[in-house]
Amino acid sequence: MCIFSTSAIIFFVLINYRVIGNFKKAQWKYPNNPNYCLFTIFSSAFGLMIANYVDIILVFSIAIILLFGIGL
Repeated sequence: MCIFSTSAIIFFVLINYRVIGNFKKAQWKYPNNPNYCLFTIFSSAFGLMIANYVDIILVFSIAIILLFGIGL
């Protein structure tokens, strides 16, 4: 189970790195440009990545609290 979790986190980080790399090239002002991306999709993808990182931090924090019995 630990190997699966570690692999999933590594995969998640690598995919997000690839998506962030594409943000440098993407633009949303000129529809005829080959790197054109709708602003809604562009901003939603970035927002979803941020939400995923926040979620990972919260899940690990809750897991640590439950595993070690740390009281709030």
